[in-house]
Amino acid sequence: MKSNKNINKWLLVALGVLAFVGFLDAMYLTLMHYSDNTVACIITTGCETVANSIYSAIFGIPVALLGVLWYSTAIGLMTAYYDTGKAFFLKFFAGFGTIAAMSSAFFIYAQIVLLKSICFWCMISAGISFTLFFAGIYFVVRLAKNEK
Repeated sequence: MKSNKNINKWLLVALGVLAFVGFLDAMYLTLMHYSDNTVACIITTGCETVANSIYSAIFGIPVALLGVLWYSTAIGLMTAYYDTGKAFFLKFFAGFGTIAAMSSAFFIYAQIVLLKSICFWCMISAGISFTLFFAGIYFVVRLAKNEK
């Protein structure tokens, strides 16, 4: 592996596992959306309110499906970097992570302020997206230090 010595391969694996958990979370919400089943809520009680709100889809595409695409992309980019050591994969990861974190920030706002309901599964996804976002920043900083 031609991995950058400043990017710990075990960190990539751990983040890949975390992204896979995000994928499973988003897949659950996507399946619930398309099956018209009620989203089971753990800890909070607002999952159904959030899942059935106007904020649960963008141009008819479920936000959860976009989450499935984001987590799949994150796993793919980290795997590509792990296999090739090419920095642009982590740079794309950081860019997509920024979009995901900004989206998550809006959806947290929508839940708390606009809907006054919290979806447990959505908050798990947001937490994972923010973790991946901060990892992306870390990767870009580490890569920039190596380019000097």
